[in-house]
Amino acid sequence: MRTSFLSIVRIVFLVASIELSSANVPAVGAQYVEASQGPMPHAGNGKTILADPESGKTKAEQISPVLITEIMYHPFHRPAESENIRREYIELLNQTGEAVNMSGWRLVDCLDFTFPDVTLKAGQYLVVAAYVHTFQAMYPSVGNIVGGWNGRLSNSGERITLLDDAGATVNSIRYADQGDWAVRELGPDDYGHRGWVWSDVHDGGGRSLELINPEMPNKYGQNWTASSIDGGTPGAVNSVATQNTPPLILEVTHWPIIPGSDEPVTVSARIVDASSTGVTAVVYYRRDGDDGLHFATMLDNGDGDSADGIYEAEIPAQPDGTIVEFYVTATDAAANWRTWPAASIVDEEPVQAANALYQVNDSTVLDTGWAPGDQPVYHLIMTEREFAELQDIA
Repeated sequence: MRTSFLSIVRIVFLVASIELSSANVPAVGAQYVEASQGPMPHAGNGKTILADPESGKTKAEQISPVLITEIMYHPFHRPAESENIRREYIELLNQTGEAVNMSGWRLVDCLDFTFPDVTLKAGQYLVVAAYVHTFQAMYPSVGNIVGGWNGRLSNSGERITLLDDAGATVNSIRYADQGDWAVRELGPDDYGHRGWVWSDVHDGGGRSLELINPEMPNKYGQNWTASSIDGGTPGAVNSVATQNTPPLILEVTHWPIIPGSDEPVTVSARIVDASSTGVTAVVYYRRDGDDGLHFATMLDNGDGDSADGIYEAEIPAQPDGTIVEFYVTATDAAANWRTWPAASIVDEEPVQAANALYQVNDSTVLDTGWAPGDQPVYHLIMTEREFAELQDIA
């Protein structure tokens, strides 16, 4: 019998103390409307823009003064051709109500670029191009351009960070070509079998990666998607832009990780929405092999604290060996909804087919004599159907 996915997790709590003296007080850079600056833990003298001087919440979790809103990280090229990285670009948007002078600002991490003396007006877009001449030849109508960076954008994803002239982090995202940044799709037939692949047209298919709702945090892949037109929309409102978006479903966990047959399982998720009211969340679940789904309403006070955005619900205890499949839905007051994991594409149709799994197990790796410091032990969880297909392949 197949057993649960057994992962030995070591949690290390890092406690950082920040001592300020005349030798390490960070310089204060540009100031922004309704924002302050504060230290960034584990970043030396690095700083980040704070949205609320009292709470210390980062501006990145709300609205950064200047946002990264579009990325052409993998331009179109045919399979037999080499990629032309000169076509790469990044778009920025000034979210503030006033002009921002970006002289001395930098884009760092995956590339290195220092901005010249350029002022971004309120609500204005700015394109940072890998090669300005190449960009102008492709987009002759776009006028607000700077560029000529060192480095390149990874085709598989990496971090892009925007720093102001004093080195404070204004905006930082880690894009990817998988997970919440892409679409899970049932791939083509391969010797009689089909497997899941991550796919999207912003990954070499000719489209850019665009931010959907600039009023929501831009560091989460659920708020990005492929542009609806070839080449993207550099220097203009994104082709997929809308403020009427469903809540973001983040940090989904279940506990215990490996439940026993006498233990219910708590599923939790952090839900982020433009509105602080009217959001509902539900976890749907079933035992492997069952046709119908059960559901449990997730409560915002499920973790003991109300209105903190952490929603929780309990799945009842199940017999030893049971594999449980589950997914979470979140709906806002305007009836916009999404699921996590997101629906997969099967023959061009969205299907809620690749969901989260856990397995009930009354024995643990400790019963085998395993001890901390030993090599980790892993067990794979899969449904009966998937296991049967794997056996057939073997």
